[in-house]
Amino acid sequence: MAEQTINAAKEYLLTVEAMGDLFDFWNERIFEGALEKPVITVCQDRRGRALGWFVPSRIWKNDASASGFPEINMCAQYLDRDFTAVAATMLHEMCHLYAFLHEIADTSANGRYHNRSYKKVAEDHGLIAEKSKTRGYNVTKLNETSLAMLAEYEGSKKYLFDTRPRASAEDFVGSAEKEARTKRAPSARITFVCPKCGQRIKGYSATQRLQCATCGVPFDREVG
Repeated sequence: MAEQTINAAKEYLLTVEAMGDLFDFWNERIFEGALEKPVITVCQDRRGRALGWFVPSRIWKNDASASGFPEINMCAQYLDRDFTAVAATMLHEMCHLYAFLHEIADTSANGRYHNRSYKKVAEDHGLIAEKSKTRGYNVTKLNETSLAMLAEYEGSKKYLFDTRPRASAEDFVGSAEKEARTKRAPSARITFVCPKCGQRIKGYSATQRLQCATCGVPFDREVG
């Protein structure tokens, strides 16, 4: 039997759908179904620092005049963690959503510092919130009650994930382009100056022998 081709796009959409199912589970169990469902995304955190994030603004719209939806993102490079840890990240971001919907200022320092208001929201909704050195009460994990609830979860617990610990501009350069780079002429990096007229030109190597066409004398390498 021929090996079945995996549809990567479908696997990604199933992962996003599974994140939505996890949201629905916590919303029903922890928030009594009261949370508005945001747009849920799965993408890389290029800094490699966040497990997820919440955008406290209605940035997603299907019409220019619509009020729009906020966003919860689950960082793609960390979806291979233990399911309990992934579920805790979702609940962490949902606590930010709760604060947003109830107009609670739960962060400062451009959303990085989790203050005591966040700690209270988190601890009222199934999390243990501990303080880190620089970002406030951003270290969270499930408490005994939410852990017991999660034992009843029947949704998917395995997701498509990104193997890069951090994304970078080089991730978007293909092997063909990288090979072509090695065949290109080197970039001109060294400045040469004519000792008579002061004309400056760029060269590739300190050993190049270049002559000023105007003065007929060799260029000197510019120092400093």
